[in-house]
Amino acid sequence: MRLWLSEFGIDSSDAQMLFELLDHDGNGSIMHEEFVQGLTKLKEEARSQDLVPMITIVKRILVQSKEILQTCQQVAATVSAESITKTDVHNT
Repeated sequence: MRLWLSEFGIDSSDAQMLFELLDHDGNGSIMHEEFVQGLTKLKEEARSQDLVPMITIVKRILVQSKEILQTCQQVAATVSAESITKTDVHNT
């Protein structure tokens, strides 16, 4: 199997990522058609029509990640401020 995958230029050491790429419908199993189509697509060179949607998705994820980071920082600051206030009250 490793030899066969290497013929496609695919590193077999990352089996989980490969499985997720091949499982198009996300049902947790790979049908023969998904397997063949997926490996064929992985072997093909990336075309701009394939990359544009991916770039858009990655940009959306980046924006969402930044928003999550800001929210986490705000929560941490609030918790820290509340902790300081409670400590001050108990010390007086």
